Amino acid sequence: MIPIAFNTSVTDLAPVPAIVETMQRQSFSYSAILNSDNELRAFLGSMMKPHGDFDEAHVKHVVRLWEALKKFYAGKLPLPLAQSTSEGNIQLAWDLGQFYLEIEVRRDFGLEWFYRDRVTNDLDGTEDEPDFALSNSLISRLWCICRP
Repeated sequence: MIPIAFNTSVTDLAPVPAIVETMQRQSFSYSAILNSDNELRAFLGSMMKPHGDFDEAHVKHVVRLWEALKKFYAGKLPLPLAQSTSEGNIQLAWDLGQFYLEIEVRRDFGLEWFYRDRVTNDLDGTEDEPDFALSNSLISRLWCICRP
């Protein structure tokens, strides 16, 4: 094998900033699929300042929302994927094959949500204005993802 040398004027061998940012983000937990309610609470707690990005009131509001949903749906609602969003919201999401539903809790406690039925192509959710309580439409869509 004959070694080949390439002529180049590139002397900056530092990684591209986007690669550095991606590597830094991957070193932290920004989302989690959890196996128990206690793991969900612990993950949400880890999102609080000073180590996380979210105010205590914001995280506690998400925990209260989850507790209310669990009680209302009598434990039939599966655990969500929990993650932060680039808009500074905390998202709870369920992707169950036919059904996809996400709820984003904003810093002002408004709820933005989106629902899709992949079989019927039915779509629902908030448009321009967030909900500040659980709407009847969201309640009915959450029933779709409940376990029998």
